[in-house]
Amino acid sequence: MIKMAHTGIPLLARFGPPEQRHNLDDNKWQGDVIDHIKHKHAVRLMFHNINGLTVTGTEGIDMFANEQLNLQVDIQCFSEHCLDTTKYQVYQTTQDILRRKLSCQSALQLTSSDEPAINIYKPGGTGILVLGNLVGKQEPQGRGGDSMGRWTFVHLRRHEANPVTIISVYQVCRSPTNVLGNTAYHQQKRALSKVGRHNIHPRHAFSRT
Repeated sequence: MIKMAHTGIPLLARFGPPEQRHNLDDNKWQGDVIDHIKHKHAVRLMFHNINGLTVTGTEGIDMFANEQLNLQVDIQCFSEHCLDTTKYQVYQTTQDILRRKLSCQSALQLTSSDEPAINIYKPGGTGILVLGNLVGKQEPQGRGGDSMGRWTFVHLRRHEANPVTIISVYQVCRSPTNVLGNTAYHQQKRALSKVGRHNIHPRHAFSRT
């Protein structure tokens, strides 16, 4: 636990190594402060890393969606949901829960790598959850994602204007903790090798597509 100095500044921020102080800065809230009341003509978006989402339970999709509803967030973009979307049960269960538990329309798009996992847990992945009236604004066939789970997108119609595209993106770290494993980094490395791109780093492949 990080103790607070008498000044109210976490001790890590004052005396920790430079890289730890930098990480602390990265964890600070970025963007506008969310007012309780949202203007009726405004669209509220939120982007963040959720570091794991379960299908059911206290950190399940129903609690996740209800928190979004309480914050009046129309579009929530997130990364590292850590669910294996190649399994039909993940799609079906999440859709059933959202239909039963929410008092509004919802559209959930989850993307992970094509590599199947032993169970429903699989590191990485991106997703977008749209709530309310914007669900009806989605273009026909206007949502999808990358075969490695690096991004998820939705296309939304606008009145007398071109559609707008919302993209949720996740880029892997520069190097994994372990040489071997099943992190998003390892999944992407294996996927790239399958198509003959053996020597390219996943981050470089991300920027080059």
